[in-house]
Amino acid sequence: MNDILYLKEKYLKRNIITLLIEGFFASFAFSLFSQTTVLPVYVSNLTSNTFWISMITFIFFGLSNISGIVSSIIGTNAKSPKWSSTIICGFQRITLFLIFLSTYTVTGSETLSLTVFFISYSLYSISAGMSSPVFNNMVSNVINKNISSFYGLYNISASLAGIISAQLIKYIEVRYKFPINYRILFLFGVIMAVISTIVVIFGVKEVEKNTNKKQFLIKDFFILFRKVIKSKSEFNSILISRIFMAIAEMSVPFYIIKISSIDSVSDGYVGTTTTILLVSNFIFSKVYGDIGDKYGPKVIIKIGLISGFLCSLIAIFMNNVLLGYMLYILVSLSTLANNIGNNISVIIYSKKGLVPIYTAISGLVIAPAYLISSFLGGVIVSKFDLNIIFILSLISYGLGILINYKNEIK
Repeated sequence: MNDILYLKEKYLKRNIITLLIEGFFASFAFSLFSQTTVLPVYVSNLTSNTFWISMITFIFFGLSNISGIVSSIIGTNAKSPKWSSTIICGFQRITLFLIFLSTYTVTGSETLSLTVFFISYSLYSISAGMSSPVFNNMVSNVINKNISSFYGLYNISASLAGIISAQLIKYIEVRYKFPINYRILFLFGVIMAVISTIVVIFGVKEVEKNTNKKQFLIKDFFILFRKVIKSKSEFNSILISRIFMAIAEMSVPFYIIKISSIDSVSDGYVGTTTTILLVSNFIFSKVYGDIGDKYGPKVIIKIGLISGFLCSLIAIFMNNVLLGYMLYILVSLSTLANNIGNNISVIIYSKKGLVPIYTAISGLVIAPAYLISSFLGGVIVSKFDLNIIFILSLISYGLGILINYKNEIK
């Protein structure tokens, strides 16, 4: 045991630096496939039916949270968390390439372009869900202390990449016409994602786990799942709050659509909003990391609920671009809290060696909320005004705040 701790300490600095570099390239890639800004606009160029925009959230969170079950068991039983993560993330890079290839069908019929895109996107969503548990497992194996601070630094690196990529988005968006602009962006994204995987392969040094333990089976997953959701633990409390956040986040893809409808909006607004979002992520990541180390993930989630509530409120009354840009600062606070709060909680509250399982449990609990809300969101927005979506999100965030407050009293 002492030898293992010694080796983990020995490689700690190297692994932190490597993963921060990985985070830069991976986040650069994923910002070019952003579900918050880039993909909603891309889909809106394929079809005028806003229902399909809501399907971006529906498909991603539905498939990704369910597919995580399989990879969580793979990750738990894997001798090498690094290589289980690398292989699954490699599959994810292939799916990004398929999204890039789907841009070549845009000149065909609307049905064809939507079908090919969403098939590619569905495969990407599955791979994203599979990669999350095994990546968290790798992180918990190679970063053995101050995990909240690490995720704060990781998100700073990610945000820095996003800030740079946002400028690329802004330039390409204006410089080239559709679909060439998105084809170029997606290609850049694929290249950056591949580089991030190469960085992990050659940079991360891990101490392999003892393989003499009992193998974790699918039945074990559901036994533990029942125990977790019936418990009155801190982890369970965070899950409840995140359910309300998940329901409310059905409005996030429509913020950029609301901004696009403002008369005074200028070309390149997607790049500008992405820049604001990622600069805010850059600033708030370190803050959330420090809060997590000092107060735990519950406080982070509470801040996210309040920020999300204000997001929805502003969106309802938004009538100028400046308000839209202010809104994206709050979007950062809210969505970043959901992301970092989840990453921290699955590591600090999980039993030893079960980080990928807790990651998958978290996803499975949240999945129905994302599925139902995003589907209903698509139906509602296709028949009613966008503000109806924002009002429903406001209510959901409000209920989350209320329940969080009641749990604090108890």
